[in-house]
Amino acid sequence: MSEGIRVTSNNESDNRLMHVFLWDLGPSKPAAPKRPKAPVGKEGDPEYDLAMIEFTEAKADYESELKAYKQAKLDYADFEKRYGGPYEIMQWSCDAQDTLTRDPDRYCISSRTRGYEKLKNGGLPAGMKPGHGQAENLRRLAEGNADLAEARRRDPQFGELEARP
Repeated sequence: MSEGIRVTSNNESDNRLMHVFLWDLGPSKPAAPKRPKAPVGKEGDPEYDLAMIEFTEAKADYESELKAYKQAKLDYADFEKRYGGPYEIMQWSCDAQDTLTRDPDRYCISSRTRGYEKLKNGGLPAGMKPGHGQAENLRRLAEGNADLAEARRRDPQFGELEARP
């Protein structure tokens, strides 16, 4: 190696420095929309007719809010079934910044993120615990790391040397 070139780090460790771990807290439990109240009065009265027009418009808005509520309930139930509560995701730092900016109520930084190791409760809000999806993620991570360690051990170039006859 020439004197002018210095290797200061390897690519793998540089990549880990750019990883950000976030807790996905899931969607908020949806609240049902409020039904508009029908106007009181007699048909033919101009004030009542005007109120009926406004009521019809409010009823159309209410119907679209009901459809959104139905979808939000399905999304919430699906999240609870799949993950059972918060779980960690890994993102690149630029993506994590975007995620936290767009939906700060759903995502928060985990204590696994470099520089945030001292966060209480692993970075979760007080009183909140990880869901069963997080345990499954950790199991898969350990399984993948074990597979990778075995592959490195078997690698003919860099693994354990085998005596050949």
